[in-house]
Amino acid sequence: IFLDDRWKQEKKYTSLQEVVITNKDRMKQLKQRLLKLYDVDFTDKSNYTKVIDTTGKTFDQNLEILENFIKTLKK
Repeated sequence: IFLDDRWKQEKKYTSLQEVVITNKDRMKQLKQRLLKLYDVDFTDKSNYTKVIDTTGKTFDQNLEILENFIKTLKK
């Protein structure tokens, strides 16, 4: 899939507003599809044991958070 030309077929956006609207629509469609297939709302944080906010953190910082969480599960 990485070598195909699908990325060339993507629409060129003319404004930030158009990108935001398109992304919201994609998210809505994905949510509906996964609800139908798996009966799970992936946007509902209560479905997860751990949610990591990666904003402003490095890969290593996030890895450390994850490793520490895994250690707590092993206890």
